[in-house]
Amino acid sequence: MKNKDRIPNIISLAIIAVYSAVLLYFSRFSYIWYDESFTMNLVNHPVKDMIGLTALDVHPPLYYLVVKLFVSVLGPRTIAYHLPSLLFVIAILLETLLFLNKYADSKTALFSMIGFICVPQIPKYALEIRMYSMCMFLITSSVFLIFSMLKDFEEKEKVYFNAKWVLLAILQTACAYTHYFGGVAAVGSSLAFLIFMLIKVKKPGRTFVFWFSYCFSMLIMYLPWIKVLFSQMSSVNEDYWIGPPSLSEMKSYFDEIFKTDSLILTVILVVLFVVGIVLSAVFAKKEELSLFAGISYITVGFWLLFGFGYSILVSPIIVSRYLVMLLPILWLPALAVIVKNSHVAVTALMILVMIYIGFKNTKPVLDEYKNSEQMYLRAYLDEHLDKENDAFFSFYMQDMSIQAAYYPGVTQYLLEGRDAGEAFKSWPLLVNCRFITDFNELHEAPGVIWCQDGMFPTAFTDAGYSLEEVPVGNGILYRYYMD
Repeated sequence: MKNKDRIPNIISLAIIAVYSAVLLYFSRFSYIWYDESFTMNLVNHPVKDMIGLTALDVHPPLYYLVVKLFVSVLGPRTIAYHLPSLLFVIAILLETLLFLNKYADSKTALFSMIGFICVPQIPKYALEIRMYSMCMFLITSSVFLIFSMLKDFEEKEKVYFNAKWVLLAILQTACAYTHYFGGVAAVGSSLAFLIFMLIKVKKPGRTFVFWFSYCFSMLIMYLPWIKVLFSQMSSVNEDYWIGPPSLSEMKSYFDEIFKTDSLILTVILVVLFVVGIVLSAVFAKKEELSLFAGISYITVGFWLLFGFGYSILVSPIIVSRYLVMLLPILWLPALAVIVKNSHVAVTALMILVMIYIGFKNTKPVLDEYKNSEQMYLRAYLDEHLDKENDAFFSFYMQDMSIQAAYYPGVTQYLLEGRDAGEAFKSWPLLVNCRFITDFNELHEAPGVIWCQDGMFPTAFTDAGYSLEEVPVGNGILYRYYMD
């Protein structure tokens, strides 16, 4: 490490350490949403059962297996479920430092990393118990590696085999085993790889041989899951919750990239993003990072074209939150090109604005964890729930799933015929769930029936139960018991 790079890199590592510590602290609070509860309930099963249950859902299994590993080692505590997502974001920051130190400079690496930390949605997905930060890491790693390979080939003026081909095939296949739209990104970046090999090396015969061999190796690695993939795709039909693309929904895609609580700050983000893309095009011939931008934005373009094209022509499959897996390759090229080609005063001003935006976006996320109603509910139930004899009754399957995530093994009751939609049909299979047609069937539970929904007091009292309304946080928990 050169002396002039030492201080920026030390600052970078210190920022990563502080950022990680803050998010790690908040990950211990009890706050999950419906899909996160699915993850928690799924990984409570043995690995063999997990694979079968995952096949009933619409996502591939790799992320769940990673979470299973962490929970197996650390135990079923809240932080163990959050930790993989946080570590994948930390890994993105570290690999960004390495990449930009090598192909730009330490100043570009430092300020681009700070800017990326402050991008809207990053803190949220660094804590969420879902596969999006893992997808971010795999996609970003693949793009960095493709860039590195292109530089190698350009230097030797030929495409040749090295270990990076193997690593790239593994990373890209892992993308598809993590999220199907991660697989779409893998295809997009592979096409970008081919395009730039043909442009820079100009030996099409040799290039096509290596590229098709690489693609074939990925197909071989994915064969064990191909049948499940087609089965899951066929399950996403008109009864599923994903709606067709519409102009009214375009705002949600915009929000995933630029949303802040201020119109002025949102406009600033859009301007920065556009300026980064324009500079990448202007300096395309003399700026190495323009190649990074080219690979990234071809990947993004293919991803969007496939997602919207398939959703319009075949069946709706794209959701705005899937776009977050592309946030690193959307923002890092733009930020890096701006920082590297701007006066230090302009860069400092840009980073100060990004830090302010980051603070404005991160604070509500952390407050949501710290002040979650689930935290109060869990604290009360930890003290009063008899896990051997008590049970939960839920009207909404999603509420049932959250309760089961916190209290696995406790019986969950749902009304028979309750149609939660095609997307949730497999959820009761993950937990100790029983369907009832009559409230008298609850008598089989020897203890208290706990309920968060206030719609059923008459049905319970008609079945012989007494009711105690328990104030918990800002809500009411209903305790039904037999005298």
